[in-house]
Amino acid sequence: MTHADGSYRLPVAAGKQVVRVSYIGYSPVVDTVLVGGDGASRDYKLVKGGVQLDANVVIGTRLNDRTVLNAPVPVDVLTPAEIQQTGQIETNQVIQMLAPSFNFPRPSISDGTDHVRPSTLRGLGPDQVLVLVNGKRRYTSALVNVNGTIGRGSTGVDLNAIPSSAIERIEILRDGAAAQYGSDAIAGVINIILKTDPTTEVGGEIGSNYTTLDPKDTAYAANLAYLKDKTLTDGDVVEWDGNTGVNWSNGGFFHVTGQYEHRGSTNRSLPDLRTQYFTGDPKNTDPAFVGQNHFRQGDALVTDIGFLVNSNLPRFNNGSQVYFFGGASHRDGQGAGNWRLPNGTNTVREIWPNGFLPFINSAIVDYSGTAGIKGDISGWKYDLSGSYGSNRFDFTITNTNNATIPATTPKTEFDAGGLKFGQAVANLDFVRAFPISSFTSPLNVAFGEILAELAHDLAGVQLPKR
Repeated sequence: MTHADGSYRLPVAAGKQVVRVSYIGYSPVVDTVLVGGDGASRDYKLVKGGVQLDANVVIGTRLNDRTVLNAPVPVDVLTPAEIQQTGQIETNQVIQMLAPSFNFPRPSISDGTDHVRPSTLRGLGPDQVLVLVNGKRRYTSALVNVNGTIGRGSTGVDLNAIPSSAIERIEILRDGAAAQYGSDAIAGVINIILKTDPTTEVGGEIGSNYTTLDPKDTAYAANLAYLKDKTLTDGDVVEWDGNTGVNWSNGGFFHVTGQYEHRGSTNRSLPDLRTQYFTGDPKNTDPAFVGQNHFRQGDALVTDIGFLVNSNLPRFNNGSQVYFFGGASHRDGQGAGNWRLPNGTNTVREIWPNGFLPFINSAIVDYSGTAGIKGDISGWKYDLSGSYGSNRFDFTITNTNNATIPATTPKTEFDAGGLKFGQAVANLDFVRAFPISSFTSPLNVAFGEILAELAHDLAGVQLPKR
């Protein structure tokens, strides 16, 4: 707290101390002060534009005091405490639990869409919601959803490539913003703000699904013979994350996050009652081959490791500041295809006499970086930045066959090619507030230009194996 004239005194020990200055309606300031034996003196000037207090909103069960009321459009702000309380390790699932207008379906047996699952806002397409990171446009995945899933024919942003432990807060504009951002913001805008604090944290999460099946439940009764001890155990989850950072003088900071997560596969399929073998084959009536559980319907197996860096250099004497953020992630996944029957025309019976379940394996490499400089010039706030992001998706099919290859040269694993997408964007933005006596608040004027936007993609082409 400060006195009426703004003066203050803080009793602290000698050494390096982090000072945080905040006031409702103003942007906070974080400074690192070296305190000597005689103390230290600092003056701070706050700039309008920080968090505003609004009236409480209680509509439904998931809008707990986090909707900004005095904005011209509805905006949800998901706080760090809310994000942590979800207990989810995937960014998509975090937003789904907290934002009622956000939907994250979980398709199964849908090839690459098992590994990069599309999300939607306000029921519109995955490519109609704009995703920003620290206010900068995020690139899309290389995968085009081609199966009968939500978002078929579109390409969305892979939000799970952003470690959830690196997120400070999430801002969701629940209204169309195509006039300001373009056609990819018809459904709204999701802005992810990365952590900047100097604290060091290490966390983890371990879990699994463990369900005792009731023999009276007809949905599972047919499966009891194939489940050990009449229990269903799958969907194991393991997550480890670490955060650390440091503050410098004049608004500088450096923060880095690393996260490892593993999601085990799940299976909710029931026995396959179709005729599997050719007419007259005794296996068609053999209890050992009838009514087996052949499919795998549920979450794909995914192992993901990634890191993010977020940094601002100390401000120069003229007030300008250089910033940078970026990161990389690698994801390995395995999803199942459709069961190939022993009597099917696409089954090589010399290799798979009892049919087979092919597996679609993915290797996804994702990396990005954004650098820029911001400051004031002739009363205008400017922000000049450049961003580049790349996503590569390689397919390998295992536990399979190619019916056109002779059985004398059996092969059960194939490199099925891959997809690659990259995007580079350069921006220059200006904003200034003009006080007008007849207005209760200043007139805000903003304009900007996308100096360059380049994209390249490589689809359906055999890529070299790593």
